[in-house]
Amino acid sequence: MTGVGRIVLDGRPIPYEAGDSVAVAVMRVGEHPHHGGTICLAGDCGNCVAEVDGVAYVRTCQTPARPGLVIQRHPAVGAPPLRAAAQIDVTNPPPTRHIPVQRSEAEVVVIGAGESGTAAAAGARRMGRSVTVLDARDGMEAVAIYAGPTVIVRTPDGMLHIHAEEVVVATGAAELHPVCPGNSLVGLVTARAAEQLHTAGVDLGVAVAIGSAPGGVPCTPVAGSLRRIEGDGRVSGV
Repeated sequence: MTGVGRIVLDGRPIPYEAGDSVAVAVMRVGEHPHHGGTICLAGDCGNCVAEVDGVAYVRTCQTPARPGLVIQRHPAVGAPPLRAAAQIDVTNPPPTRHIPVQRSEAEVVVIGAGESGTAAAAGARRMGRSVTVLDARDGMEAVAIYAGPTVIVRTPDGMLHIHAEEVVVATGAAELHPVCPGNSLVGLVTARAAEQLHTAGVDLGVAVAIGSAPGGVPCTPVAGSLRRIEGDGRVSGV
C-alpha cells in the first residue's frame, strides 16, 4: 500500500496521494465514494456525499484528504443514522465546540480557481490590486457572500471572513449528468472529472466517451446520444 498518507474508509485504511480529495483517493482504490451515479468532482452533484469525521452529507470531492480522516459511506437506501444525536445526553450536554474565525481584507476576491478565475485574478493583479483566490478543492470553500461585500469561507481550520471591494464569482458551468436507465451505476464520470482523474494518475480502465472525448484521456469516442447504460452494479456497456 503506497501513498503519502492514509484515510479510513468504512473501517479500513486506504492510501492517498498528495493533492487528492477524499473522492479521488476513494476512486484511486477502485471504490465509489457513495454507491453509484455520475461523479463530477466539481461539487455540483450529490453522488459523492458521505459521512466525514462524523458529519453527514459531506461532498468528498471538495474535502482534501488528510491523515486519519474517517469516512463512512451512507447506506445505499435510506438516510444515514444520526450518530451524534443518538449519543447526546440532554441532561449533560457536551461543551460547545469552538470554531476559530479569522478575518482578512482583499481588494478583489475571486471564487473559483479554474481558467476563468485564474484569468480574472491575473488581470486584477496586473492592475496592481490585491487578490485572494478561493477554491473548494484547495480547502477554501466560499459558503456565503454578504453586503459589504464580505465573503464567508470554510477552511480546514475553521472560518475566514474576507472583507473585499469586489467579488468575482468564477465557479464555472455544471456539466450535464446522464438521465437514462442505468445512470446510478458505478463507473460513470463527467468529462472534466475524467481529465482530473487521469491527471491524478487514477486508472480509468477501458473508457468510452459519449460525444467529445475528454482532453488527454485514453478512451474510445462514440457519436450519438446516450439511451441506456448497462451493468450489474458497475457499468459494463452503453
